[in-house]
Amino acid sequence: MKIDYQRRGKMPAEERRLRSHLMQLVHAGGLLRANIIRMARRCGNSGCRCARGKLHVSWYVAQMVKGRRQMLYVAPPLEVSAREWITRHQQARRLMERVSQRYWKRLKDRKGE
Repeated sequence: MKIDYQRRGKMPAEERRLRSHLMQLVHAGGLLRANIIRMARRCGNSGCRCARGKLHVSWYVAQMVKGRRQMLYVAPPLEVSAREWITRHQQARRLMERVSQRYWKRLKDRKGE
């Protein structure tokens, strides 16, 4: 038995809702598979405030590529955008997992034949 969901009207309401939300995320803007990391460091200048304990704070995005972590500095004007892209990617990934589980169940129940 083949299930034809090409027409949205035949799709179960929950799946239609999940897929709609996923498409909204995809079309809303950037998606970034990464984490945002706060780094606090000393610059090495003996007269700087960081030498007295007030470290320089900066933000980086990090992601694993071929088993290695890559990090990229995020300038302050881009911090909000980077956070939004990361959050959107995480939300999309969770939604894709939920949709995937629905198809897994269909196959398991032999409805996908």
